Amino acid sequence: MNRIVLLGMFGAWLSGCSSTVASEERAPTHVVGTDCSPETACGGCATCFDACTCGGGATARCAEECHAAAPPERKGDSGAPVSEGSMIATLVTTAFDIPAGQEYFRCQNFENPFGADVALLSTESFMTPGAHHMFVFEAPGATNGELEPCSGLEFSANVHTTQRSQERLTYPPGVGRFLSGATGLRVQIHFLNTSEETVHGEIAVTLRGDPPDLVPIHASQIFINTASISVAPRSQGSAQKDCAIPKDINVFTAASHMHQHGTYYTARSSDGQLLYETNQWAEPVPWTFTPPRKLSAGSTITEHCDYDNDTDYSLGFGESAATNEMCIFTGAYYPAADGESIVCLL
Repeated sequence: MNRIVLLGMFGAWLSGCSSTVASEERAPTHVVGTDCSPETACGGCATCFDACTCGGGATARCAEECHAAAPPERKGDSGAPVSEGSMIATLVTTAFDIPAGQEYFRCQNFENPFGADVALLSTESFMTPGAHHMFVFEAPGATNGELEPCSGLEFSANVHTTQRSQERLTYPPGVGRFLSGATGLRVQIHFLNTSEETVHGEIAVTLRGDPPDLVPIHASQIFINTASISVAPRSQGSAQKDCAIPKDINVFTAASHMHQHGTYYTARSSDGQLLYETNQWAEPVPWTFTPPRKLSAGSTITEHCDYDNDTDYSLGFGESAATNEMCIFTGAYYPAADGESIVCLL
């Protein structure tokens, strides 16, 4: 059974010690605290999730314990405090088991947890370690449903995505992602269990926001997918795609997505700005830009992926992280009209 937890405003969050900020050409090293506490209370490690898991807590319980705590206080350019959201909800999917060596795709629908329009100010997810990726898609008219098998190639406008056990997206001061009160949510989960033990999968997502009229600038997503991938057996190959930018935008976060034969990823704008780079196919760390990367109307983003196919079969685009490949750019930008997005799929 799925669960939705609604809460109001909360007090101060215990300060974490992790950050990923790309203000220069390359992102600096991702710093994660190592002071794990044996207690399950929030604040023992770099993030609330780390603190709970260091103490042996289950993913869903960690989310329920931690989502009530407000993030660190932020201040705008004027120095005044910035709202962290008066509307807060947590979605918890039905738990499931993934046998050793198996790959699972599961989806679950939720009715709109707010029952009203909201401008999301932050989204945060907690997943059992081992998940390959997770999306929270917009699903107009969705009602609460059961966890069900689904395709890993499903796609729709999304309000959150991650490839890591814990991920938090915080919008810049004065910026939020519009979610209509008539739109439900669909959580898509992709697990590849490469271990020799059964994995117990649990997912929880916390959404924080304010009424849209209190958030002056609205944001949206960039999603670039390279479908033309073909790498011959026992060889190396690459794939590349350009995506046109239709208006002047400010990009404030970016990340990549590849499968296990991916060896290198880069995304760069046509004016030479590096938007993302990694040699990690699993759990790539998103880059956050402060100040944002400014892209002009008529410019392009080019993503490029390199692969090493050590198998006896050809690699092509597909959902399996074991037997197919992908080359995807994800990012967020502002300003955006409600319902707008920049998507290059094929």
